[in-house]
Amino acid sequence: MVARRAGRLAEADEHFARALAWNERLAADYGVPFRGLALPLAEAGFVAELRGDAERARALHTRSLAVARELGDPRAAALATEGLAGAASLVSDHQRAAQLLTDTTALRTSVGNAPAAAVADPPRAATGLPRTRKPSSA
Repeated sequence: MVARRAGRLAEADEHFARALAWNERLAADYGVPFRGLALPLAEAGFVAELRGDAERARALHTRSLAVARELGDPRAAALATEGLAGAASLVSDHQRAAQLLTDTTALRTSVGNAPAAAVADPPRAATGLPRTRKPSSA
């Protein structure tokens, strides 16, 4: 996360690729989605979004959301949903992005306050939204 938030996208990609490979091996070894899969998928999706690759971002966040739902992890689901909002915003689908950010707020509210580092992305995802559609972040 640090490399991504510092703008070191190539470095971030390398870290997330290694983390994803490791967690995919664990998931394959145990035959169930490993909790660690959701975060590197979401983070790799954020890197794709920052590079302007909406399709890759959407694919990674969709996969992250599927893992989060299978695990019953609302915080991971919120992170993936934030990423989907960012991907929607990249392609100017502002209505979808706003709805996804509203969904994110509901997910976060359902589990209580998240650490500050976990809520840095909703404001970034909302920056491309028209003012009348910009949801408040929780």
